[in-house]
Amino acid sequence: MIKLFSGAAITAFFLMGCSNNASDPANMFKPIDISYPETFRDSIYADTLHGEAVADPYRWMEAEEAPILQKWLDKEDELSRDYLSAIVFRDAVAQRISGLWDHERIRGFRKQGDYSYYFKNTGLQAQDAWFRKLDGGEEEILVDPNAGSRGGQTSLGQVALSSDGRYFAFERSVGGTDWRSIHVYDLEAKKELADTLRWVKYSNIAWAGDGFYYSRYPAPLRGDKTSTPMEFHQVFYHKVGTPQSADQLVFADRARSRRGFCPQTSEDGRFLVLHIWETHSVNAVYIMDLKKASREFIPLVDDMANEFTFVGSKGEHLYFLTNFGAARRKLIKVSISKPDPGFWEEVIPEKQDLLEGVFLAGGKLVAHYLRDAQSLLQVYEEDGTVSSLLPMREPGTISDFYGHAEADRAYFSFESFLTPPTVYELDFSLLTVRVFKAPKVNFNASVYETKQVIFQSPDGVNLPLFITMRKGIKLHGGNPALLRGNGSFGYCTTPRFDPEALCFLENGGILADAVLRGGGEYGRDWHEAGVRSKKAAYIRRFSIGGGVSDFSGLHPERKAGHRGQRRRRLAGGRFLQPTSRSFSGRRGYLRNIRYDPLSGIHDWGQMGLRFRKKRTAQRI
Repeated sequence: MIKLFSGAAITAFFLMGCSNNASDPANMFKPIDISYPETFRDSIYADTLHGEAVADPYRWMEAEEAPILQKWLDKEDELSRDYLSAIVFRDAVAQRISGLWDHERIRGFRKQGDYSYYFKNTGLQAQDAWFRKLDGGEEEILVDPNAGSRGGQTSLGQVALSSDGRYFAFERSVGGTDWRSIHVYDLEAKKELADTLRWVKYSNIAWAGDGFYYSRYPAPLRGDKTSTPMEFHQVFYHKVGTPQSADQLVFADRARSRRGFCPQTSEDGRFLVLHIWETHSVNAVYIMDLKKASREFIPLVDDMANEFTFVGSKGEHLYFLTNFGAARRKLIKVSISKPDPGFWEEVIPEKQDLLEGVFLAGGKLVAHYLRDAQSLLQVYEEDGTVSSLLPMREPGTISDFYGHAEADRAYFSFESFLTPPTVYELDFSLLTVRVFKAPKVNFNASVYETKQVIFQSPDGVNLPLFITMRKGIKLHGGNPALLRGNGSFGYCTTPRFDPEALCFLENGGILADAVLRGGGEYGRDWHEAGVRSKKAAYIRRFSIGGGVSDFSGLHPERKAGHRGQRRRRLAGGRFLQPTSRSFSGRRGYLRNIRYDPLSGIHDWGQMGLRFRKKRTAQRI
């Protein structure tokens, strides 16, 4: 099982090793000696930025298939295995985490016709499989990435059903890369077709007629996916049953090679909406009326100054979620016959809570709000008048909302730090929600609690902090604590279920999840307060860890860990600086000058790209 020692489990192992004093009674096991493998430092490579040479001694590691790198990785792997095997309680932790993971998990639940479709993991499978179930019948597995996959390296991405229910298209990825291939499954014939679309990244699958729209990059030179710049994204139309070479080019921008495109079609099949991006948080929007013979795009927004997300359509009107003139977002309605901004109508105005999403379902507008990073649902009539507030049983996170425009029911997932993702059903006739399918986890959540507290940063800004721990736990200053935070790319830190963290709680641990500037929990202003030149400041405030110590009486210099991975890596790197002796970290976004040429540029503008002004580069 490849998940056993990821995330909180690994961090918990090392919490007792944060102190430099081996005689410290807080250390519950003897230090383990390691001999770190020698790492070659190359003196050849350097980047010149604004007239200054920046050495890059590890550039050779970008050649993923090079024998020298493979040899180094083997030694690293051997070191890790030897270290972990020397931990006396490793087997007990592994067994417990395995038990916590071993429960049925369902996500992406949706209904179409007489069938339910969903991703499911029976418990300890490396990857989720795609299922369907006839109402009142037995479920059947449609695509299982675990079959024939070595080490769980193959996974499924998005799945899109055709409107007639005959086909579904799905993404397949190998080795955890962002690159995808798209495949087609015939539900009548119950088999995967030969259609294979390659070089797909940052795309959507948007069905229309006998096929679907998608976006991809040109094939990399010599198949080298790691060093090819992300340029010349293009939108194509693929007709089912034809080779990729026959796909029709729909849209490309040769003058602005860094732009990316995400196609989306309306539920009634009338509109093709093209989201155009260069950075993570703003985009342009073009619209095509597929009922017209001309098939020309109409630029709705072209200035790349705000974000616009297509929600749905009714008749000639299209609904968009936007932060245009609303830092915490609002919903607007646009007529295809009068697309100029002067004719836009405000349907749901901006409020104090963040409007995280809106869904056109059941003849109503279902709004997903975040109130201090906690989800709630508000139902509106289509004219924007309030219909009902749908309370949840505890603070948590709503995701995977799915419902048809005129259906009488919709479905969504809800989870918290102590409750696993649970499928809920929303009944539009009664305006009620109920548990539709809940997993069973071998964990007694009733003896734990989550509290949200507010602590103040040095510059006077209130920062929310979730604290999860056993009820009645005695805080004596030596409790192990795991501090988690993000504050990047507008990502919202909300309550999420983590089986590995439960093991940490059972052993007296305390989880602290901080809501940081640079994320998206309070809208545009909150996000922009933690990007570019302001990012170093927000990370410094996070590293103070004042919220944890003030609330719990913990002493971070004794026993505290920070978990930094994926979007959290840069924050994690801050804890490795000489002025911070309280934390151990792993896997950082610490080599930012190389992210521009090696990855999608749209995520890195807020980090300060390598070609920006010299003053900006120095400040970052």
